[in-house]
Amino acid sequence: MRLDAPPASRARTSAGALFAALLLVTPAAVEARFLPGQGSGIEQALRDYALGHATSPAPAPVIRNGAPSSNPASPSLIDRAGATDALWVALDQPIGDLDGARAYTLGFCPLVLAGARRSQAPDLHAGGALRRAAIRATLGGPTQRFEFRGEQALDLGDHVTADLSVRLLGSREPRDHRREFRPEFDPADAGDELLALTRSAEFIAATARDSGEAGRYEGLAAALRQHPAWAGALLARLPRLTESALTLDRRVARAFVLGLSVSADMYGTGFGRDLSAATLIGELGRPLPLTVNVGARAEEKVHGDRNLEYKLGLGTTRRLRSRIGPLGALDLTVAGGLLVRNDDRPNLRLGNVKLDAWLSPSWSATGAVIFSDHPERVGMGSTRGTVGLGYRFHAAMP
Repeated sequence: MRLDAPPASRARTSAGALFAALLLVTPAAVEARFLPGQGSGIEQALRDYALGHATSPAPAPVIRNGAPSSNPASPSLIDRAGATDALWVALDQPIGDLDGARAYTLGFCPLVLAGARRSQAPDLHAGGALRRAAIRATLGGPTQRFEFRGEQALDLGDHVTADLSVRLLGSREPRDHRREFRPEFDPADAGDELLALTRSAEFIAATARDSGEAGRYEGLAAALRQHPAWAGALLARLPRLTESALTLDRRVARAFVLGLSVSADMYGTGFGRDLSAATLIGELGRPLPLTVNVGARAEEKVHGDRNLEYKLGLGTTRRLRSRIGPLGALDLTVAGGLLVRNDDRPNLRLGNVKLDAWLSPSWSATGAVIFSDHPERVGMGSTRGTVGLGYRFHAAMP
């Protein structure tokens, strides 16, 4: 934004355009499809269900659950490139900010939009850019003002951040590896539970539409989703299948992932500089789980001058199992970074400590602090804290 721009400007217009479109979208169900040459429909449905349910009940720590790092309300110093939920929301509240400007974030996989437009379930197991992409749109967050004036209360549209990330190589989502998941097991060992599922209304309806293996796959997949008690008892009867799924889950959790993030942090306050950023993200699982960020950031040009900086970041996340109270898992992230700046501005060293508490498979709470040896941007202090709450919507899995 130009410093003399009116408040109702590009950021507010962008906010309206983004969220007017996004709020019309409801999360579509996520389904896989029958793959010829990969076994019978019954076997594939059982394998796919095991991949989705015989894994850790808490999501992996690469799930995005807050505002993009380019927004000052973000709890994260580094960006991640990993698994993407179909749809999730987050609330981040900065601690000690003069504006008290909380940030509301909506994140989703673009394939959900494609499925909603076609009024059918998207195939999140398919390849392509839509499957590998994630979009985040954030309203709110601190602005670059020096002091709070009560008569100039902020609107949500005064600060908007948009982020597009694409996974270029690799995946840590077990269901992305379904083609290579071919454990040996006998469906006959499933016993009465499998027989009951094949007599369900869902199975009968699907096989009436298609009597082949594809129909049998769709019918059993639908029955497993609708009858979780039978499905759980069935998995208990197939220990070789569930153990193979857990083995694959542990292996892909350490896979190498390479991603790219492009973001824009925009202001509509009449002051403050817009920020554009592009970051290459590497996730390494061995020998130590590490996330590497290499990126470039450019602020809006003012009076012919543009602030440029290059970002180097390194962080690690460790999952801490916790059985205290309702907590299912704790994810601890420790990160550090360096901003190399132009125009003889001092380089900036930063640190970040973040704790994510998974209250349930859907709900997470976050607490974080980011500190630096100089203020990172105009109007910011050298230390900032954030608390947040996130919710991930569960799409139906086969």
